[in-house]
Amino acid sequence: MLHILSEVRKNGDHALRNYTKQFDQVNLENLRVSAEEFAEASQLVSEQFITAMQAAKKNILRFHQEQKRTFLVHQSCRRYHAWPESDTSGACWYLHSWW
Repeated sequence: MLHILSEVRKNGDHALRNYTKQFDQVNLENLRVSAEEFAEASQLVSEQFITAMQAAKKNILRFHQEQKRTFLVHQSCRRYHAWPESDTSGACWYLHSWW
């Protein structure tokens, strides 16, 4: 996973296209979805599906915003440690030093 993130940071859209081809077997010319493509796709799914996707987006964004606010990071012995401010158990997750 870290290799993929590093590759995308380094090579941007080119890396995204390569990984899309590798993992999804799809050759994309353009990573952007046009307004016409979006409108056409929205006609192919139910209103219930659209509502579910909007709720999922909202939940994912809220979850990650909360992560950004509540995690403290400090360096110790060549590794980084992160834990929620509210964690009183002393639990700690080791993160790779690239972070």
